[in-house]
Amino acid sequence: MAHQGSGQAWGKLVKFDASPCSEILLINRECTVGRKKDCDLSFPANKLVSGNHCKITQDQNSGKVWLEDMSTNGTVVNMSKVVKKQMHLLQNGDVIHFVYRKNEPVQSEFSHLLSIFCFGSIVASKQMMQVSHITHLFLVLQTFLTFIRPSGHRKVPHRMLKVNTY
Repeated sequence: MAHQGSGQAWGKLVKFDASPCSEILLINRECTVGRKKDCDLSFPANKLVSGNHCKITQDQNSGKVWLEDMSTNGTVVNMSKVVKKQMHLLQNGDVIHFVYRKNEPVQSEFSHLLSIFCFGSIVASKQMMQVSHITHLFLVLQTFLTFIRPSGHRKVPHRMLKVNTY
């Protein structure tokens, strides 16, 4: 289960947008994501997220982190759709979209509900990634996730959520 607070966390979800950062520490080896209220990361108001959308699991022996998609609308990692019912190995810098609508206008009724994560793994020795690397990754993602609005051709950045593991 995901917890807010401190403890022996193997990962952390950090939301990036105009508001202050919010953090969710991942304590148990499995984190469920979905619309159901009993999911560790729940989006109850978002009908595009399945009840049991996906799960992120850390293998206790290898320390590797896997994502399994169980959704109707799909989960996208690095702009590639994850095959339903298959495990996808997550790597440092992977960008995860729990809701990704390729042809949806940026200013849609769901645009404030889009959930985008950046996954970061920290090796078993618990060495932190260099701040310059994280800053560079965030700037690259921020540039990558900037879209053009049809009216006025103004750029509108999406919200981002970043995942770090310990």
